[in-house]
Amino acid sequence: MPTSPLNQQVAIITGASSGIGAGVAEELNAAGMKLVLTARRADRLNALAADLTDCEVVVADIADAETPQRLVDRAIEKFGRLDVVFNSAGVMYSGTIDEVDVDEMCRMVRV
Repeated sequence: MPTSPLNQQVAIITGASSGIGAGVAEELNAAGMKLVLTARRADRLNALAADLTDCEVVVADIADAETPQRLVDRAIEKFGRLDVVFNSAGVMYSGTIDEVDVDEMCRMVRV
């Protein structure tokens, strides 16, 4: 069992299916944390979870208004607590003022 001060703490990680989110999940798992992983891509999320211990997978879009509370509820239900939220989810939209889609820009901010 790891002797890290993070041992047995609980973290939610958004955007966990790839990149920084997946890397943070691996490191926090190695430190002994229990994890609630979320992303939109179920296949990648499940593949990551298969290599980790003490984790829950919630396939969801963090921009959906209900998702943040759903993640908190899952952490407390499964592990009895929540200590850390690491938001790695992100999207990027860009363009000139005359071509940018305002709805896409709003979604970027929500994520």
